[in-house]
Amino acid sequence: LVDEGARRVEDMFGYDSSALVGQSVEVLVPDHLRAVHERHRGSHAKEAVREMGSQLELYGQRAAGSRVPVEIALSPIVIDHRHRVLATVRDVTQRRQGEAATRELTAMRARQRQAIEINDNIVQGLTVARWSFDLGEVEAAQRAVERTVETARVLVDRMLSLSGDVEPGALRREEPAGPGDA
Repeated sequence: LVDEGARRVEDMFGYDSSALVGQSVEVLVPDHLRAVHERHRGSHAKEAVREMGSQLELYGQRAAGSRVPVEIALSPIVIDHRHRVLATVRDVTQRRQGEAATRELTAMRARQRQAIEINDNIVQGLTVARWSFDLGEVEAAQRAVERTVETARVLVDRMLSLSGDVEPGALRREEPAGPGDA
């Protein structure tokens, strides 16, 4: 078991496990967080089993200086009447990559639904207007265009509210642009 743990440390962090014996755990903490981590470390021995940095993205630092995303569980233990903390560290690179892929897929599906909704509501509404014009039914064509324009506004507002970039309704004019407006 100890050999397996040493091999995993070597794989995850790139250190020869014997080089870590006697070293502070801060060797595995990114440089800019070492001082803060050292101050917090003292409080861990008195607490129950817990996940370290829950709701945070934690990283370990490899021997070569690169960072590895990790999840850390802390467990207080007593060895030879001395209080210690057992840290279980897991490389979560693949999980985070999977989560990122899932977010991208979800965003892509949302864009696909928006495209379908645009087609179903706007393109089809304009097609109805065109057919009405072709049949000489000008009032029906005008109503179809007005419905389509309002539907387009609603769809754009919905897309903007999902993007968070622009407030819904912010792109509307007080008065619609007429044929003479430029």
